[in-house]
Amino acid sequence: MIFRVAAVLLLSLLAASASAENVRVLSGEHDNFSRLVMVFGRPIDWTERKTSGGYEVQFDRSDLSPDLSQVFDLIPKDRIQSVAFDQPSGTLLIESQCACSIEVFRAGANTVAIDITSDPQAASETAPQPDVLPFGLPPAVSAMAPMPERAPHLQQHDGGLPVGTRVTDQRRPDRLTIRNAMIQQLGRAASQGLAEMRLPTGKARPRQTLSLHGDPQAEARHMVTETVFDRVNFQGIGVSSPRSNGQSCLESTLLEPEQWAGAGANISDLAAARRDLLDQRDQPAKMTVGQMAQAYLSLGFGAEALAVVEEFPGLVDEAPLYRTIASLLDQGEPIGNSPFEDQESCEGASAAWAVLASRDPKSLENINETAVQNWFFRLPPLPRAQLGPALARNLLAAGADDAAAAVRDATRRAGEAKSSELVLLDATTDVAPSERDEAMETLNDVVAKNGEQSPRALSALLANAIHEGRIDPKQVELAEAMAGEVRGTEIGAHLLTQASIARAHLGDFPAALAHRRRLIADGVPPGPADELLSVIVDQMIVLEDDVALLRFVQDPSGDQRPDLLEPEVLYLAVRRLLDLGLPKLAGRLLKVDSDQNSPTHRHLAAGVALGNGDSSLALTLVAGETDPASLSIRAQALARLGEHAAAAEILEREGDIPAAGRQAWLSGTSGLIEKFGSDAERALWEVRKGAPDVQSPDPEAGAITLEQARTDIAHSQETRQRIAALIESSHLSQTVGE
Repeated sequence: MIFRVAAVLLLSLLAASASAENVRVLSGEHDNFSRLVMVFGRPIDWTERKTSGGYEVQFDRSDLSPDLSQVFDLIPKDRIQSVAFDQPSGTLLIESQCACSIEVFRAGANTVAIDITSDPQAASETAPQPDVLPFGLPPAVSAMAPMPERAPHLQQHDGGLPVGTRVTDQRRPDRLTIRNAMIQQLGRAASQGLAEMRLPTGKARPRQTLSLHGDPQAEARHMVTETVFDRVNFQGIGVSSPRSNGQSCLESTLLEPEQWAGAGANISDLAAARRDLLDQRDQPAKMTVGQMAQAYLSLGFGAEALAVVEEFPGLVDEAPLYRTIASLLDQGEPIGNSPFEDQESCEGASAAWAVLASRDPKSLENINETAVQNWFFRLPPLPRAQLGPALARNLLAAGADDAAAAVRDATRRAGEAKSSELVLLDATTDVAPSERDEAMETLNDVVAKNGEQSPRALSALLANAIHEGRIDPKQVELAEAMAGEVRGTEIGAHLLTQASIARAHLGDFPAALAHRRRLIADGVPPGPADELLSVIVDQMIVLEDDVALLRFVQDPSGDQRPDLLEPEVLYLAVRRLLDLGLPKLAGRLLKVDSDQNSPTHRHLAAGVALGNGDSSLALTLVAGETDPASLSIRAQALARLGEHAAAAEILEREGDIPAAGRQAWLSGTSGLIEKFGSDAERALWEVRKGAPDVQSPDPEAGAITLEQARTDIAHSQETRQRIAALIESSHLSQTVGE
């Protein structure tokens, strides 16, 4: 009996496990956190919470079977003591007794990462503070030896990565200790499958440097490293690769974010680098200059990095790259020619920088979205927060919506609070639809900060107010004042354009036109300026400000002429003048139309001819046309020429039966009246047909009987009623178009 129960339970467990989704679970150890990565077969959501014994991550489904057998192959049990999965509730149970915090985020479409991070404050109380180390040295190397009197500088190794600079303290890292520590770390990485070492083959060659204007020289790589995310997301990304069009991509190691900061740039590192800028001969130390530029970039200090590069020309081989990156960090656009031109389809970091440095994102083609996202995620937090909104905006403009959303979410996680740039991105795009309303509400706070993004935020607020038809005059005044502060810049022109449109919507057309004149004086191209003029004139028509429209038409100036209007707005203005009964002025305005052969132009010209009383010209202008507008004009012209029967036939074909009936009545044709006329019109026509002929002799004129008198009185009453009904239902004096 016991054996049967055990067999049933075993079969049940096997059936449950067979239907569950197998989930790969990877792990990795970092300086201040341990990471678990779960790779699902399809998208999944979760909620995390802290418990008394650690943490719980509950997923939105329980048909999962995570493989936890290799979790502790690559990580110690310092932060995570055990990991288990409760299938009925779909909960991952993480036992952790350290002073840590948990962060769960989406690392890919179907990939979830879980970081158990040590609390910095608790770690600082227990861990010894290391001495200031040179750029590029791992913090674990702490053994020091007395410094010889004239110790030589540590040189770069063949891989091109900086390993140290001169330390003027009384103690310096011992080379042998460093070498042994590196061997130990590499051996451990190799045993865990994170690194692969192989001996170089062939004759050794001198180290080559990258040329920004030609193909990079091939360089041997004897060590390949791989992280947890590399295994899941970054496979196939090489250090350099050719593009599909045959052009070369920049070498990714030059743009590797981890190399910018070495072991992690901080104020002490920068102080040491500034101190060691000059060598023993009081000459700039090339390696230290490059490391200082990298450290500034890793901290998001673009202007400082640019100053270092410019102060020591020729010492930094990667100066064009760092100069462009620095300008992107500080100004949001590259200086001069970008070295990342045509790099957006590469497999390395240059793809992300190419999208960022593009001056016309809509022209980008074949963007390697995977490479852009992967390399952006590797950026240090500060540059990621600075560059994320601009990168997401450019990706949106290029049509890469999914990549833009991923970049936006990564930017949001880079800081505790939303930056002004991120608020502006959410408010002005659909990259995060659920955040848009909240972002619009906080744009006023961005404006109130009076910071770099305040003009853009105010422009977005004003554009939204114009769209919703709720314009605050005080907001327009603020936009005009702020546009004066940033006059001569792109955002200044954009802000003044919005203010001009807002003034037009408020009916203040003199101010709107004055803003346009100022834009022209500031060098705004004719295209946008002419578009603005069309918007202003269109509002004159919408608001029926006929005085402003007549002033514009009759008194044009050099830069505000009717011939600058878009055709649609010009035609609207002509129609408005015809409605006002000003055909001559409408005809004069129509003459500036550049496309006088268009159907709309001919229709308006025929309307002008009708207004001037030239019905024959109107018929000529629409001769042979069968569109509804032409037929309507032909019917009006025929009616004015007295051809009511022909006009009735045209109107009947167009389905305008009441107008056809009026023309039939005016024609006096019995068949047309009976066919198109209203009930009252047909009844009156019957009365008219049945009326006695007063000119014919009446044989019984002298014999008036009582019965005949009664018949005549009844007939007269019936005729009076029909005439009254006809007058009440129609206006016989009206013709089509009057």
